[in-house]
Amino acid sequence: MDKDNLYTFDKGTVSSRLIKWGQWKMRSGVALGYPSAAAFVGLNPSSPSEWCGQAIDSECVQTNQAVEALPYVLLIVVRVEYISGYKDSAVKAHACGISKRSYYNYLDHAREIVANNLNLNLHMVHKNDINLLSCLEVRSA
Repeated sequence: MDKDNLYTFDKGTVSSRLIKWGQWKMRSGVALGYPSAAAFVGLNPSSPSEWCGQAIDSECVQTNQAVEALPYVLLIVVRVEYISGYKDSAVKAHACGISKRSYYNYLDHAREIVANNLNLNLHMVHKNDINLLSCLEVRSA
């Protein structure tokens, strides 16, 4: 495996993350069409004594942001694939109103876009953040 690509996502590795995202969405109730803020409201305790050890999974939050950035048709295909209870691919394609071939093409394209979005977030440093590598270079000079 290439050392530079060790921490990057591709269409294959993003599938496991989308499966976890789908399970998280189903548990949070957001899959039912409620606003995405509802997922976070259910996980935040109203007082410190009510905290039951639930944590908002940062992986799922990042994946949710990447999925929500998809174009509408691809978003629907991803939701049907990972959130719906359908098992048969023909039924999933019919639920989206497209052919099986188009369904798989859209799903493949959506995985690619989600992987690219996750890779951008993985390697992006905010301009106000301190980059430790830059600090080490300045200190050694």
